Amino acid sequence: MRSRGTLKSYPGCTHWHWKNGTEPGTLEVTLWPAKRRLWFKVQAGRRAAWIDQVVPVLKAALERAQDPPYSD
Repeated sequence: MRSRGTLKSYPGCTHWHWKNGTEPGTLEVTLWPAKRRLWFKVQAGRRAAWIDQVVPVLKAALERAQDPPYSD
């Protein structure tokens, strides 16, 4: 995890920036408990192959762990 904070437009949320060591790319993850939402975001210019590989794995793990899962 590179940083953790919040976003003004989603009160009470937690927002993380994730890196994969020294590889390029940043995956942004936001959890907004008030609306039972979780989403992933990748800004233009911050894309990387490792993100394309890890997002489906994370999504599947979260869907298995939640009852009911967060929706898109």
